[in-house]
Amino acid sequence: MSTQNPEEQIQDFGRRSFLAATTALGVAALVPGAAFARSGSSAGSVRFASLDEWIAREAIPFSLDKGFDAAVDRMMSHLGDQVSLLGFGEALHGGEEFLLLRNRLFQRLVEAHGFSAITLETNYMRARLVDGYVAGRGSATYEAIEDKGFSYGSGKYAANRELVEWMKRYNSDPANAVKLSLYGTVPSEGETTESPRQALEFALAYLRSVDPVAAAKHKTIMEPLLGADADWEDSAAVVHKEILTRILGGDTAQQLVGRDTPAGANDAGKFGLSPRASALRVATEELASELSVRRPELVAKSDRESFGEALQHVTVAQHLLAIHAALARRESLDNLVSMRDAMAAENLVHISEREKTRGKVLVYLHSAHLRRTKTKLPWYEFWPTGAHLDQLFGARFAVIGGALGTSEANFIGAPEAGSIEARLLARQSDCFIPAHRGKGLYKDAAPPIRTRSKQPFVPYEPLTPQSVADFDMIAFLRSATYTRGAAKLPG
Repeated sequence: MSTQNPEEQIQDFGRRSFLAATTALGVAALVPGAAFARSGSSAGSVRFASLDEWIAREAIPFSLDKGFDAAVDRMMSHLGDQVSLLGFGEALHGGEEFLLLRNRLFQRLVEAHGFSAITLETNYMRARLVDGYVAGRGSATYEAIEDKGFSYGSGKYAANRELVEWMKRYNSDPANAVKLSLYGTVPSEGETTESPRQALEFALAYLRSVDPVAAAKHKTIMEPLLGADADWEDSAAVVHKEILTRILGGDTAQQLVGRDTPAGANDAGKFGLSPRASALRVATEELASELSVRRPELVAKSDRESFGEALQHVTVAQHLLAIHAALARRESLDNLVSMRDAMAAENLVHISEREKTRGKVLVYLHSAHLRRTKTKLPWYEFWPTGAHLDQLFGARFAVIGGALGTSEANFIGAPEAGSIEARLLARQSDCFIPAHRGKGLYKDAAPPIRTRSKQPFVPYEPLTPQSVADFDMIAFLRSATYTRGAAKLPG
């Protein structure tokens, strides 16, 4: 249970950058897309007289208490053995049961389907602390990493702790030869867009181990350009209020981020295009170039994995610098979110490559970020991570999209009659159901789209014909409570 008073919790909720805002505040009902395709699916000529027939014939009921493993095995048999990167999308942030389903799903995937890693919607650099804890190195207690190792305050979520502790116990068992890894997906922290210092220092530490002279040369150039971390963090925070005001407007935005605009906001918000930041971008590109050119030599002096990690950290630094520059230019929300998701896809390519000799990867993100087509929300539209992964991985990438019946705790009422959620809810059981990428599911008019949450803070994404067409499988939960350990929703 949170020890914060309500005012502090509201402020915690408000201290999110545009990265958090775009995920946790804006994911709402998608604009209805085209009707379901009428051709057969890639699995054959799948035809159903109605959506109800599709559900009756293909739903795989499950319960976390009984027969869950068998249901997962059936579900995975539909996806096929070629999948090495599996996305699992939650329908909203703030649904406890989605986190519990994620935990149990990952456990079964590890035990029976060759998975060795999971990624969370958290900062790539911060997650290294959590992975070290899971591996039995670094911090001795979870309390030491629950704030520094997670974004958005999600280290306090009880289900996240349960996942991490299970992974740690699994890795400590000598009988398990393949050890599990945990990664972050997104390029930046939730509360701010931080300095690239940590990523660059990691890369320079690697270079120092193989070529101290070269490392010292780059550090001499970069150190004065990095300056104080607050220069970067304060700059991004300045723009935060503008973004939330554009998304929510009026008193709602003021409640979340406070009513006072920092002094010097106009100047501070331009830091990402300052001479220092511009010079650091050039210096970072030069470091990336040197590592790439010297790859054969440096790998021979170290090993392939260490080199790959160093180069990836330079990429993370480049991502951060690009975001700071985009914020300073006051880029559109469309472009900012598209940048975030493209960068997450690049991180996932690296993660998949790193894990390929050990196992497969489960990617846990909001469903909106795992779609295969452009996602349009009331405030902006963007190219999601899933669209990039579909191009990069092809049949090796599959998506389980989350769907929900009701959630009183998240201000989500009963779905409208005839909507896909209403039809699934009528089954009276949680279930997986093959989506067939939306092909051949029915012959009638598209169903109504159910209403999203009554609160703009709840990022609930209803099922639409287009979103179903973006998924390979749907995981439907009849209801959800609010996430244990999360700050209370404003209002």
